[in-house]
Amino acid sequence: MSVGASQLTGALDDMQRRKKGRTGGPLAEVDYWRERATAVCALYDQFNSPAVAPVLDLFSRIDTSMELLRRDIGKLYEEATDVTRSVHDMHLKQSWTWVTFS
Repeated sequence: MSVGASQLTGALDDMQRRKKGRTGGPLAEVDYWRERATAVCALYDQFNSPAVAPVLDLFSRIDTSMELLRRDIGKLYEEATDVTRSVHDMHLKQSWTWVTFS
């Protein structure tokens, strides 16, 4: 595992530990995924910025783990945005049902 991949894994594990320490039910879940999406989106944006992308392409030719890291960040980005959207939609539907039928 590359240094970048181990740092990314460590940061995500730290987020998971903080999530377990929270209380608050579904809103804690929403907050967790929102924070995770924010962190992963920042990495994703940096990796794809016009200034960084050419450098990463060069490093990818030298070290294949850089391309794997880039791919992993892309997958994490998709996961975080999908889950955030789903959790948010689910919360809104529950809130709407409560308002409509109460």
